[in-house]
Amino acid sequence: MALLAAYMLSRQKDEPLEDYLEHKVFAGCTGTTLEPDAGDVEGFSAFLKRYKTGLAAEKAAVESL
Repeated sequence: MALLAAYMLSRQKDEPLEDYLEHKVFAGCTGTTLEPDAGDVEGFSAFLKRYKTGLAAEKAAVESL
């Protein structure tokens, strides 16, 4: 929120947020890209499959109240 407030207070007329961030907030910064660990992706996929399976039971429990 503070970043958006700063943008609203100090932007140039008609300056889009993207330009404000690129030229004022992150000027001179370099970034890196990280790829997810394959084991983590596989583990999360298994978790999500189990989670989705349990949604029907949770829905039934709520409806029975």
